[in-house]
Amino acid sequence: MSELFAFGDKVDGYNVRVFNERVVRAAAGILFFPALVAFMNAWLAGNFQPIRLFVIIFLIDFTIRLFINPRYAPSMILGQWMVRKQQPDYSGAPQKRFAWGYWFCLGIGHGLHHGVQSHAGTHQFSVLRYMFDLDVF
Repeated sequence: MSELFAFGDKVDGYNVRVFNERVVRAAAGILFFPALVAFMNAWLAGNFQPIRLFVIIFLIDFTIRLFINPRYAPSMILGQWMVRKQQPDYSGAPQKRFAWGYWFCLGIGHGLHHGVQSHAGTHQFSVLRYMFDLDVF
């Protein structure tokens, strides 16, 4: 397999390919902020367009992460730049592939749901509202 499509980095002292966990966490934070803005826009203003846009951005990022190379995903590039002066902290690539695959499938399901649905209702957040009413959080 060429290094273009490699999943993770080879690091001395590890038997499996690994990722710098600091980069992964920074990339998660980069994706979290627009997700939060989109969610709050939908919940408070009833505008679901930002969620649709975020799902497209999320799926593009995760498609690059899973099927090409995480090194070339936009959020990972920004995350690498943000933590460039920090000591790396490694975690296994197989675990990341499983987790990212899970979130990719959830993103596909959400995208299909909003692609089929032509009207923006509030039922998308009924489970979350129910959990807030039960003081789960």
